[in-house]
Amino acid sequence: MDAAMIDWWRLGVSIAAFLLAAAANVYAWWATKSKARRDEVDDELDALRERVQVVERDLHHSPSQHQIQELHNRIGDVHGELKQMSGKLDGINRLADLMNEHLMNEGRRG
Repeated sequence: MDAAMIDWWRLGVSIAAFLLAAAANVYAWWATKSKARRDEVDDELDALRERVQVVERDLHHSPSQHQIQELHNRIGDVHGELKQMSGKLDGINRLADLMNEHLMNEGRRG
């Protein structure tokens, strides 16, 4: 081999070494960035798991559908009773108005 050919080989090897070093640096940067992103995802996943546990704990203490239906029925019963009382109070109100009117009429006469 002559000197010119050796120079070309040296140049080729130098370029290959440069490209290999550049590729290693790009890989190292990407791997570090990827690990940082994985760490972020893991942190978010842990926070999400904690929130799900809180929701599950709260749901455990919430009333069942049967209990809600029972409460609805009881409220309906109370509503009916209040309507009855309202009717009775209307009658008592009317009686009090009549008594008041009678007493006022008595006061004018006497």
